Order: sequence, then structure tokens, then C-alpha cells
Amino acid sequence: MGVILQRVASDTSMPPALYGAAGVEAPVGGAARWSDRLDVAIVGGGVTGLWTAYHLALQGARVGVLEARGIGSGASGRAFGQLVPFLKHDPRKVIADYGAERGERLAHAVAAAPTEISGFLEKYQITCAATRSGLLCGALNEAGRRSLEETAAAEPGARMLYGADAAEIIGSDYYQAVYLDPRGFHLDPLAYTRGLARVASAHGALLHPDTRVEKIARAGSQWEIGCGARRLVADKVVIATNAYSGRLWPSLARSMVPFLIRGAVTEPLPAEAFARILPQGQPLTDTRRLYSGVRKFGGRLHISIPGASFRPGAPDAQESVRKRLAELYPWLRTPRVVESWSGWIALTTDQYPRLLKLADGVFAGIGCNGRGLALASILGRDLAALARGGDESATTFPLTRPRPFPLHDAAAAVVAATVATKRWLDRRDATRRQ
Repeated sequence: MGVILQRVASDTSMPPALYGAAGVEAPVGGAARWSDRLDVAIVGGGVTGLWTAYHLALQGARVGVLEARGIGSGASGRAFGQLVPFLKHDPRKVIADYGAERGERLAHAVAAAPTEISGFLEKYQITCAATRSGLLCGALNEAGRRSLEETAAAEPGARMLYGADAAEIIGSDYYQAVYLDPRGFHLDPLAYTRGLARVASAHGALLHPDTRVEKIARAGSQWEIGCGARRLVADKVVIATNAYSGRLWPSLARSMVPFLIRGAVTEPLPAEAFARILPQGQPLTDTRRLYSGVRKFGGRLHISIPGASFRPGAPDAQESVRKRLAELYPWLRTPRVVESWSGWIALTTDQYPRLLKLADGVFAGIGCNGRGLALASILGRDLAALARGGDESATTFPLTRPRPFPLHDAAAAVVAATVATKRWLDRRDATRRQ
């Protein structure tokens, strides 16, 4: 295992304390019994694994979810919290890359995912602080404005706001043009993950937190899964560990590049100041090349902050928050940062998720590239269909084989260099605005 994968494997941090607080979904306990025989064993208790478990249990399958730590302890419970109705690429490129039939199916599924998830939350009364107000993206420059205008023209219901309208919805005149997409929304990702677990369990899925899978080995026509002193046999296996795949299936871990994202939350803001910021409740990103999220959450501000791409550790969260808020809201006295955290997401070379066949009866879904809260629902549905013997032609994402990087740390170095270049370009663009 290379240096980067070792750092991921040694990650013992937790979701922020603000997530999963009082008034939302409580932690879900483990199953009362251990089953030695399953139709499908799912490794990973995050959003992808739990959606897979839900769809399988709904069809009457005997399914178990094996999670090394607590449910939602990985990237699922540390995400920024947006459910985004589009991929990193626009629908035209998706169709060009996947062909008309598959590309249109994929673009439509991604666009519909937040609405479907919203309906799921309502149906099962999942309390996760869902705020269904849409998503905002500000244009930093003319190139960003043109890009957002092209996106708005291609996305049903999306629209552009300019001048005073843009300033009103942001609570700031920092952006002269803003993209508003009413389909997306934001929530508490840890509570959302726990709600998924509760629903999957209610439909018969067996949840086993604090159960680390150490070995997956062929046992005749089935698969034997070793979890310390425990053993079980399953017809099919789904690995839903994403960036945290580690040594379990080496070719899977080396088929993506783990990448650290970071967030910070402030102390509660005075009511008057809080009301002036993003007054309609949408979360905000912009057209800079690296993450730039700002949202209101629990009477506080939640802000994406920069840091080393592959080295855990505490950047100066207070200074990062000060700089971001000084751009957007120069009238605001910088609130104190009370908590900051990081989590590993999985990047792929083309920024598309991967639906993988690792062996006969073993499948995986990886590489949501920071869009996992929405895309994982599609991957979970696809993985459940494959685990039940469905035809791969019917899945939303195409089924492929893993393509591991021969020199994984070298691939990570390329990503680090690319990130450094993008960060420099973002600083240059910000300087030109002044």
C-alpha cells in the first residue's frame, strides 16, 4: 500500500459535532443477530452501501451491511451537504462520452436524483434538516458567467440572476451574475445517512457497525467474508467503501485517487447578521476551480476551506474563513471558528463515477468526485440490480473493470500539482477582481 492509501487507512477522525445533533436522526444500532448466510454482503455503511441495502431489502433479499466504524463515519457523514442535480460535466459532454441512449439516461437520472431523494425523505419521515431552497453558483468573472449561462440554458428550471437580483439572493454584491438551480437542496449529511440506515434496517437489512471486513475470498460458487472471529458466506458482495477501500481489494483502491476535503463551522451569528446572509437559505458555491462552499446551518456558517490535498492536519481554519467572508460580506465581523474537519473523497481521471465488476459476483461503486450525496442513490440502485442478477445494459452507469494506476502515489502527485495550479489561478482571478 502506498503512502496516500496508508494515510486514508489511518484516518480515525469523525464527522463534526454539529452534524447529527439533537432534533435529527439518532445513531442506528446494530442488528441483534449475526447471520452466517446472506444473499448479498455490503461492505461500507455510507450512503452508497445503504442505498444498495435499501433497494435489495425492498426486494426481499437477505442483506447485511458491514461497517468498520459507525454508520456514516466516513465521507458520507462529513460532506458539505448539497444534493446536486448534475455531474461535473454538462449534459452535452455526458452524451458525447456515453452515447445518446446511455448518456441521456444518465443525465436524466442525475437531474432527477435530488427530487427523488426529497420524496424518499418525506415518505419515511427522515429528519435531516433538509432545506429545499435550491442551489446557487456565483460567476467570478466573464468566463464563469458565460459557463453558467450555458448551463442554465441546458438545465430545466434553472435561471440566471444579475445585478440587484444577484445581490439580493446572496446578500452581497460580490457577484454580478448568479446561477440558481431550484432542483437541488442541502441537509445534514450524517443525519441523512442515519435515516437511510434506519429505513434499510426497517425493511430487513442487517446492520453491523464496528465490524471490520478483513478478507473476501472465494468459497466455491460463493464468497466468504472474514470479520475478525466472525465469518459469513454470501452469494454476492458489494464493496461500497469508496476512498476508504484500503487493502481489502487492492485493485479497487488503486483505481481512484483519494482527496481531502475540509470544512469549518462558526459560532452562532447574531440574528440580524444571519438574516442578511443568503436570505433565502440556498447554499452557495462559485466558478473558482476549487471548492468554495458557504451555507447557513444551525444558526452558524458552514464554509469549505483549503488545505493540503493528501496530508491530514489542521490548516488555519480561522484565517481561511476570514478571507472568504471578507470577500463576500466585508461588513461582517468575522465569527469565531468552533470546529473544522476533513474527509477523503475519491477522484477519477475523467470525473465520472465508476460502476465496477471486480470478480464474478463482486461489484463496487466509486468515484463520485465530491457529488456523492446525490450520485450514491443512483450507484446504490445499480449495484442492487447487479447483485440480484440484473442485466448490466439496464444500469444507469456502465459496468466496467477496475483500471488501477500502476504508480498510485505518482498519480496522486499529478493531482496535487494540478490542484496547486488551480489554486494559483483562483488567486490570480481574485486579484484581478480587486
